[in-house]
Amino acid sequence: MLSERPGALLNAGLFQLGWFCCVLGGSTVALLATPLILAVHLWLIVPTSERLRELRWLAAFVALGMVVDGSLSLAGGYTITSDTPDWAHWLPLPVWMWCLWPLFASTIHHALRWLWQRPWLAAACGAISAPLSYYGGAQLASVTLADWLLPAQALIWGGLCLLAALGLAAQIAWLQFDRYSRIEPYRIYYQSVCSLIGCQLPTLRDTSKVRAFNLVVRQHPEQSRALMIDAIILNSADFKQPYPALQLTFSDINDRPVASRVFTPKEYLRGELTGRTIMPSNQPVHLSLELSDPGPEAVNYSLVIP
Repeated sequence: MLSERPGALLNAGLFQLGWFCCVLGGSTVALLATPLILAVHLWLIVPTSERLRELRWLAAFVALGMVVDGSLSLAGGYTITSDTPDWAHWLPLPVWMWCLWPLFASTIHHALRWLWQRPWLAAACGAISAPLSYYGGAQLASVTLADWLLPAQALIWGGLCLLAALGLAAQIAWLQFDRYSRIEPYRIYYQSVCSLIGCQLPTLRDTSKVRAFNLVVRQHPEQSRALMIDAIILNSADFKQPYPALQLTFSDINDRPVASRVFTPKEYLRGELTGRTIMPSNQPVHLSLELSDPGPEAVNYSLVIP
């Protein structure tokens, strides 16, 4: 399977090849070329784990093409003089025109993937490029177009591309819910949707914004062979987030670890902080810990968020 950029370029090239085969070769050539092109597409471009989904996607566009172009043909949008196989006379549109739909569908997740992140640009491109494609194909394939057809195609394809972009955006938003719902500015959109459908947003968390400082290690005033650890932790993020785990590490003079321990919030939150789970924003939190003395070799120490 090709990597993303070469795969997208090959995908665009295969679509153009298929377009010319269909428009210039007619139904017979289209029936031979389209399955071969789609097979190469599935083999070289689509990951193995996604091929079944891609096949369903292509099949959906075959049905969509029959509905859209078939309806326009029955409405008198096309006057087609090219030859049609005897077995296909019952179809509302030529087979070669029908084959263009799965070929286009093959580009949506690949060569045109960048476009669906910009719904309004996708709609504009669909409204412009689709009528141009139909006009160019009509000139090459001896198809006469009704006067109203190109404006209708602009509306149809602009709408289809906008719906496709919004649909793919919604799919990504759903699949990446746990990730993007924790990030601004996406979180505010998730919050608006969740207020309508009743979903619950995950708690914001960014441990890179939490730092520990003013670490002091001293002998325990009441117990021998024990230490007192004092430190301050600060959540510098613009939002509240759960208290993180803290890792205290002792090392020797050569910076080799001698002892290490991870403290959970239940272990290091004492006094009035006992039972708290959410750390305030930009408010220093003073901690005091007790632990056994790791020995005389432990001359260095650090407190980090793992």
